[in-house]
Amino acid sequence: MTSAAGKTGPHTAMALLDKGFPVRAMVHHDDARAAELRDRGGVQRLTGRAPKSMETIARRCPTTMPGTTRGLSGMASAITTLTKAMPAPAPNTDRYLRMFQDGKEIETLAVDSPTWHATHNPDRQLAR
Repeated sequence: MTSAAGKTGPHTAMALLDKGFPVRAMVHHDDARAAELRDRGGVQRLTGRAPKSMETIARRCPTTMPGTTRGLSGMASAITTLTKAMPAPAPNTDRYLRMFQDGKEIETLAVDSPTWHATHNPDRQLAR
């Protein structure tokens, strides 16, 4: 979970812990909010800092991509894929939203919305 000590993250982490799920929480600083997660138990805490440049990201990316071979050719292939994806335009999500909403438009995604509850109820039965 990223931003586990932000505004929404702690509530989500606690809800997952209440249901017995293990949580890996990523926080920017090891402060009081992070301590609350740590004291709760069942949380693997990760800290880190932002990379200093895009070059750092490009060099680390190939080592984390599944199927990438180590070595110069694997790194070159991964960097090529990364640089092609960066200038790509954002996808048109309207088509995908229509597919998942059965043609209905959701007016609000507020948690108190009946539409939100109907589409996000964890107890509802999925079609088989």
